Amino acid sequence: MKIARLWRKWPVAAGILTLAVATASAGAAEIPIPPRMVETQVDTARIPVAVAGRIDATGTGAAVEARVFLDADLRPVQQRVQDLLRARLDRDNPCGDRVRVEAASLTPAPPAARLSTTLTYARALCIGQNKKKIRTRLFDETGTIVVDIVPGTRDGRIVVTVKVVSVTAKSPLRQILSNPGLLQPVADRIAGDAIREIEGLVPAPIRDFAPRYTAAVFYAREGTGLGIAIEALRRTSEAELARLAALLNGAQ
Repeated sequence: MKIARLWRKWPVAAGILTLAVATASAGAAEIPIPPRMVETQVDTARIPVAVAGRIDATGTGAAVEARVFLDADLRPVQQRVQDLLRARLDRDNPCGDRVRVEAASLTPAPPAARLSTTLTYARALCIGQNKKKIRTRLFDETGTIVVDIVPGTRDGRIVVTVKVVSVTAKSPLRQILSNPGLLQPVADRIAGDAIREIEGLVPAPIRDFAPRYTAAVFYAREGTGLGIAIEALRRTSEAELARLAALLNGAQ
């Protein structure tokens, strides 16, 4: 679903959400999901993120189709991305690899989020033992790698693809950063973490509702801010939908 269409369907764009089940016509209802803070886990850090949205329901009795629309403000994650990457990537082995993240940014590149990381990578070799070690520096270079984190859905689940946009560095660092054998495990880890973090943004009552995810896109929120829009579908009953509305009311 296009971002513009998502935003036309969500009153969150105007910042106005109250919990109620508003009957628009026979067999149609709208359940706003009030703004709430959801903690997303990024490595060992827990970052509070504002989430809101709505549920559009059509049908009656045991034949109700509920479409869930969620919007999350990821600016708190953007503000901490450099510290998060440093905690994950920085290391200092005097007789091996030394890595330091010098700068990092996470920006919208719809439907992706663009992660740019500038790092210094040094490698040294030590010969000998204890105090007689002779340390030889093989190289010490700084470079930048830019990747796009692209969310989507497959078979009702969230999926993420990581695509390399550019590598700016001198050899041998450029060769290291461009090596598929080295990059793929890192890309797989980023994708796996992103899936868990995106799923973690979904409020617990919605997760327990077990909808099938049908769309997920990053978008620009107020300039360079990052947001994510998630859509899901669940075929249910009026009674179950009423229970969900009550849970959402109590989860504020």
